[in-house]
Amino acid sequence: YYQCTGTTNGTYSAYHVYITANLRSGNRIGTGGAANLIFNGVDSINIANATITQHNAGIYSSSMTFSTQSMDNSQNLNGLNANGKLSVYGTTFTNQAKDGKFIFNAGQATFENTNFNGGSYQFSGDRLNFSNNNQFNSGSFEISAKNASFNNANFNNSASFNFNNSSATTSFMGGFTNANSNLQIAGNAVFGNSTNGSQNTANFNNTGSVNIAGNATFDNVVFNSPTNTSVKGQVTLNNITLKNLNAPLSFGDGTITFSAHSVINIGEAITNGNPITLVSSSKEIEYNNAFSKNLWQLINYQGHGASSEKLVSSVGNGVYDVVYSFNNQTYNFQEVFSPNSISIRRLGVSMVFDYVDMEKSDHLYYQNALGFMTYMPNSYNNNLGNANNTIYYYDNSIDFYASGKTLFTKAEFSQTFTGQNSAIVFGAKSIWTSAS
Repeated sequence: YYQCTGTTNGTYSAYHVYITANLRSGNRIGTGGAANLIFNGVDSINIANATITQHNAGIYSSSMTFSTQSMDNSQNLNGLNANGKLSVYGTTFTNQAKDGKFIFNAGQATFENTNFNGGSYQFSGDRLNFSNNNQFNSGSFEISAKNASFNNANFNNSASFNFNNSSATTSFMGGFTNANSNLQIAGNAVFGNSTNGSQNTANFNNTGSVNIAGNATFDNVVFNSPTNTSVKGQVTLNNITLKNLNAPLSFGDGTITFSAHSVINIGEAITNGNPITLVSSSKEIEYNNAFSKNLWQLINYQGHGASSEKLVSSVGNGVYDVVYSFNNQTYNFQEVFSPNSISIRRLGVSMVFDYVDMEKSDHLYYQNALGFMTYMPNSYNNNLGNANNTIYYYDNSIDFYASGKTLFTKAEFSQTFTGQNSAIVFGAKSIWTSAS
């Protein structure tokens, strides 16, 4: 559609619509040539190996709508045909127009090997399925379908997603990769593989953020990084593997519960005696009654269940000394089940610490005044980084000297040291740095 000014409005409606060629609007060089087009297939729309582009139209915006609405006897569109099917394969949608939109409203919609580049995308209807190899390269995506599913979802960093149907369930089957995108999910979400034969095959990698207002379920999921996921409702864990022990599994305000006979498999080798928090919750964890008082059965180590256990303490939900034996090796652990966390510590091996010299110049305001060995530390908060298992030390004699706060001096500071198994030490460096 090429015209000098204005916008073309048009509707194509038939029982079946097929699009297999290039489809373009806009004049690409100036103002004009915009189009608002509707393609309606009552029973089906098939789009295959097409290139659909909304070119620049200057001050005008363009839109294309693909729908499966019913027609009455007068050929008027009068509501969604819930059995209508929209099938998109091998197609690229590109928007260069001002406020350009692509709108998809179908009873059942499937996208495969499809690229989305720029603009606004709106998806509504009953069932929405992104099956394989879809690339959400850029743009904003608004999904209000009653049920949406993604197979091996891959969200890139220049796109935003809003799942705005609070009564919907969105399923992310197989692997889930979110590279810096912000996903807002108003309803419920399911991650992983629900079939029992697919245990621990769905990799979860989230360097962006996911916010879920409803409930979330993780079935047979491998967590390779921190979750970066906030859940308002209930979080159900069923057979999960942890491959990154640097941060505990946590989900914001969500209440964590475990399915019957679920396991937490520790996929990473533990070589030192540092305590590790596996799961952390701001609310009390709901341990399924199927475990009764044998919560040690919840944890597997490198795919193996415990061969023996001993109850050490009944404080909280129990402290157990547990033995794992496999491949002619024996591994001894202590497992602690607290109301708000689950932690583990390997027994019989030394703890390993990192050390931070707080007397280095980047941690001090100045070192010498009027001939005195003088320290005025900079304010410091180790909670900004990974603070676990770290010794912060001052090894020399420390004199604090200041004549009050001026333009050139300061007379106040604050240092905060938090983190599991971390400490601040004044003197006796050699004792602490060689201690286990």
